[in-house]
Amino acid sequence: MNQRIIIIILFILLLTCYMLYSEEDTTRYSITVIIENLRNSKGHVGAILFDSEDGFPRDDEKAFDTALGEIKDNKCSFSFKKVPPGRYAIMVLHDENKSGDMDTSFLGLPKEGYGASNNAKASFGPPKFEAACFTVDSSDVTVKINIVY
Repeated sequence: MNQRIIIIILFILLLTCYMLYSEEDTTRYSITVIIENLRNSKGHVGAILFDSEDGFPRDDEKAFDTALGEIKDNKCSFSFKKVPPGRYAIMVLHDENKSGDMDTSFLGLPKEGYGASNNAKASFGPPKFEAACFTVDSSDVTVKINIVY
């Protein structure tokens, strides 16, 4: 009798764990990033995905995720996987020389291309999180970003 109760309890616990894991997995989505207007196929595209304005757009230590995309025929695409529902913003850099940093002129102006989700514009500084943010809520998302040189 006691063994039967223990087996039933273990079965219920295993079933509950499976259901929780399965439910969590179905509430994750992909964000596919597409960039088509690169001026050449040199280097790679680095991207930073933020889930808050804290650190946006440069501090990858505060980012939700980062990615590198390979360039072919002046185009690049890649995906962020298993993203939970929420608000996000993406900043990308066409790192032509693969230095890992945005190259700038002596005036501090970018020498390499960059862009943000929603094609948010930079105005006397980098784009703002609110201008670049979009929502992931019930399906996978595709974000097209235009690069500014």
